[in-house]
Amino acid sequence: MGCSFLLIIWQQQATNYLNWAGMGSMFWVMLSIIGMAYNAPLPPRDVVAFRKLLKPVFSASLIALAILSIFHYLLYNYIDPSMPETYRQWMMEQIKAEMNQPNAPTQKLQQELAEWQTADLKLTLGGALQRFVFFIFTAFFLAAVTTLIALNTRKWPKP
Repeated sequence: MGCSFLLIIWQQQATNYLNWAGMGSMFWVMLSIIGMAYNAPLPPRDVVAFRKLLKPVFSASLIALAILSIFHYLLYNYIDPSMPETYRQWMMEQIKAEMNQPNAPTQKLQQELAEWQTADLKLTLGGALQRFVFFIFTAFFLAAVTTLIALNTRKWPKP
C-alpha cells in the first residue's frame, strides 16, 4: 500500500515524489509498527513481555523497510532510470534557494552545489542494501518506543 501511494505521487511529478519520499516511507513504516504493536496478541505480563511483543513489531518494520527498499531500487533503476538526474536537479534547486536566504553561508553552499553537479547518484543494489541497514537502527528505535507505549496503554488479559 505504501509503495502504491509513493508510485501515485511519482506519476504526478517526480519532484513531488522527492518532496514526499522520506516522510511517506517513514509514515508507512510507522503505520506497520503501530498496527503490529496494537494488534499482536499480548504476551503474559511478566519481565520479558517487552521482548516478546517487540519481536513481531520489529519484524513488521523490517518487512516494511525491505519492501520500500526494493521499491526505491526498482524506481531508480527500472521504472524511471532518469530519477538520479531528477534528484540531482531537485537538490541543486534546494541549494540555490537556500543561497538566496539572508545570512546564508554562500561559500559552503557553492561548494555543496559543485559537489552535487559531479556526484554519482545511481542507486546500486549495494547502495539500497546499505540504506536498508542504516534504517534498521531507526526502525528498531521506533519499534521499541512504540512497544513500550503499547504495553502501557493496551488492556492486559486476565491471568
